[in-house]
Amino acid sequence: MSTEVSDPQQRLEDRRRVSELLKKELQGFRCLVCKGTEFVELDLPEEDLQSRLMLYRGGDQTVGEVTPLLTIACTHCGRIEQFAEQALMVRVKAGSR
Repeated sequence: MSTEVSDPQQRLEDRRRVSELLKKELQGFRCLVCKGTEFVELDLPEEDLQSRLMLYRGGDQTVGEVTPLLTIACTHCGRIEQFAEQALMVRVKAGSR
């Protein structure tokens, strides 16, 4: 199941909605390392920059689907957390929260 959308404007809007959902979900979230409460999103939907999980088997052979991620970093210690966009997109499309 892919979250890829062929229309670039729709893709950008979907990513913005997912980002907003994640921000709501993270209210009260604390960094697992330093207990910080401030995070910055590292992906930039407006510039089409996004983290992706790719599985490799030797060399540069990709195995399986490429999974889009939303990546955040603690502004205090730099710990990185990643969330599967696909899981959040399902909730956005369903109109949750």
